[in-house]
Amino acid sequence: MDYWQYKTQLEQRYHPERGHYSTYMLLARRRIPTGWEKIEIIHDVTTKYHLAKKIASLCTKYQASPKYMREFLEGKSL
Repeated sequence: MDYWQYKTQLEQRYHPERGHYSTYMLLARRRIPTGWEKIEIIHDVTTKYHLAKKIASLCTKYQASPKYMREFLEGKSL
């Protein structure tokens, strides 16, 4: 059975109408015998640090499949 871990990381982005801004990405990784394997990176999830940490924590706690993360996040207003 796979074990998933979710992390969040600050990133700098640019949008023509907004200019430069800071936002958080969500990184999903899977435990393998030699360490961790990156599975999915979802950029620009939220500009709110505590929300990003909460999402990562809940996804790890409930072992949410990365297969559905992008679909879930795009359907939510964060």
